[in-house]
Amino acid sequence: MDWKLLRGTGRPGPCRVPSSYFGDYFSHGFSTAPEDQWVTGRFSSSDENVLFIGSDTGHVCVIDVDAPPHEPTEAIKYFFRAHPGVVMDILPVPGNRNELLTMSGSDIRIWTLGDPIKSSLYLGHDKSVRAATFAPDNSNLFATGGRDGCIFMWDRRVAPLSQNGQAYRRPFKEYRNCHQIKPHPVNAAAGGGRRRSERLIPPRASSSITSMTYLDEHTIITASESRKSGIRLWDTRRPPVREESRPLAVLDVPSSREVGVSSICLDRYKSSLFAVATDNCIHEYYPGTCNTEPVRSYVGACIDADFYMQMACSPISDHIMCGSGDKRALVWDAQKHHSYADRPLTGPASTSQKGIRPSLSLGGHNRKVCTVGYSAHATYMLTMDDREFRVWRHMPVSRSSLRRNGEYEREERSSIY
Repeated sequence: MDWKLLRGTGRPGPCRVPSSYFGDYFSHGFSTAPEDQWVTGRFSSSDENVLFIGSDTGHVCVIDVDAPPHEPTEAIKYFFRAHPGVVMDILPVPGNRNELLTMSGSDIRIWTLGDPIKSSLYLGHDKSVRAATFAPDNSNLFATGGRDGCIFMWDRRVAPLSQNGQAYRRPFKEYRNCHQIKPHPVNAAAGGGRRRSERLIPPRASSSITSMTYLDEHTIITASESRKSGIRLWDTRRPPVREESRPLAVLDVPSSREVGVSSICLDRYKSSLFAVATDNCIHEYYPGTCNTEPVRSYVGACIDADFYMQMACSPISDHIMCGSGDKRALVWDAQKHHSYADRPLTGPASTSQKGIRPSLSLGGHNRKVCTVGYSAHATYMLTMDDREFRVWRHMPVSRSSLRRNGEYEREERSSIY
């Protein structure tokens, strides 16, 4: 139950996770083949120990992270070429452990793992696809967003079309120019500066959609590469219009610089929305309210205008994790701002004017970490650079000392920030 819904009743929410819990995670690293640079990865939504990763050469690898790390051939369950180019993202299909969605360029494919491996093709975007999200409680419906600034909605049950012997499906609903920046008036001097008139700056082309997620069965949230277009909420029951789609609401992204948003995600109750701005700040919003401003901000990550930096929310607690350009991932503990059965919120939590600092650092990398993630029940955490990915698992020091010698040759423990 969401703690925010209990504030008026005086009844606290669930118990908090001890602050030392994620400090007891350790990891081992997986090196990759020299010809592959791994650019994205996500855990299966059905199997806690299954990880999907995609490379810049179009390969997809399905890994059992429970397999002994010194025997990598046992860990690999599937390895195949999904696309001729870079795999921009991978999404597990909810409720089906043998299906996953991949995107590369303007192509979208849903793969069915087995012998043989099969796929279905979805075409519609004019430019490369950057984001996708499945509808809650319905794995047949999903939405995608791309560099063309469009949101397309798809239904896997729609009969495919055929062209040149290739079967494919088209979207059943299209929202265009979703992050177009409106024209606005500016003052222009006239008559030697003695009179001033207004002229309109023409609207810019729609900004590229960088991330998206479902808030509920009828609402999609999208972010773009320009803060001026804001973070937008869309009611998918509204019919699309040809020129420019109208959002349900727009959340402000505060900054004095021309920045964008690289990644958004919702907490486990879908009551808080987190957005990674490229000015090294993570903003938290309450999307279910009328407040369009961030309620708090988190600092410490080195984003440096990288639109491929990802973040993730813990499925078991109020912790968030984000990649960073300084060769590590960072974890923030947001529990101090929430009320729990074992620790009621007695007053507003104090935060510095510059934002909340991280509590944990996940190291062991030699390059910037862009990809992070939690497994479905937070048994594992993922941090990834383009040459290595690390799988983190919970094991207190007293238990980790019982490991067989040499089993984890490249072990790394989480550390206090």
